[in-house]
Amino acid sequence: MTGSRDTFSYRVVIYAACFFVAYKLLFQLSFVDRLSKLWLVAGGLIVVHAVAWLWCVGACVFTRGPRRLASLACAAALVAGLQWYVPDGMRIHFWLHRDEYVARVAATHAARDGRVSLVLFSYGDDIPATPSGESCATEIVYDDSKNIGLISRTPRGRADMVEQIDEGFYFRYLPCQ
Repeated sequence: MTGSRDTFSYRVVIYAACFFVAYKLLFQLSFVDRLSKLWLVAGGLIVVHAVAWLWCVGACVFTRGPRRLASLACAAALVAGLQWYVPDGMRIHFWLHRDEYVARVAATHAARDGRVSLVLFSYGDDIPATPSGESCATEIVYDDSKNIGLISRTPRGRADMVEQIDEGFYFRYLPCQ
């Protein structure tokens, strides 16, 4: 059996797609409070695969395997492209739980001013690289006033940014503290 061991591998590209789905799923599951440490597993998975990918690229360069190198480049391009086009985790979380949020809003009574405003979900990110260990939060808010000035007011001060997701539902990005 003599033959070139330098072949384009579709299996590497399929593996890259599976890797993308796995780490996105781990990041998505980390939004659940009791599974919040899964982001460490997802980050570790990314680091291990990045090191292994660099090792394989180096092996392809030194053993003169252009077809294998092309399959690794296609796999990396696939993961980068999927990362670019797939919506962020909070947006996926909202669409997965939208029916639950609509039911919670429907069960809420309006305030004296006739306005319904409700924080439905809040997710915080700790930034350990800062000297004080800042914490930033993103909230999913329902507000029927459509007044961005009112929606951006929080007990922590004004939100850095408010983005409408759906009719009456907003992302509210709180300032880091």
